[in-house]
Amino acid sequence: MRSYVSAKTATAILDLKQRLSRLSGSDRRMASAFLLRLKHESPTGRREATRTMKAMDAGGKIRLKDLGKLLDHPHQLLRKFTRALAGN
Repeated sequence: MRSYVSAKTATAILDLKQRLSRLSGSDRRMASAFLLRLKHESPTGRREATRTMKAMDAGGKIRLKDLGKLLDHPHQLLRKFTRALAGN
């Protein structure tokens, strides 16, 4: 699904990003936390979280000891997570 944004909206987003980049590190972290909370509280964010949790329940989980083994071979870890994200 493609998302189309008007030129006016794109300009506003660019302006917002530029303003955020001028904030101090702690203010950027606070703004980031606020935006993340807004995302999680939105209907779209809740649907995305639900979809992710269902995917995890369907077998996308990994045990800590298995993760430790995979970390010895990062390419295997990347392959597993790529397949999980693709829904395979």
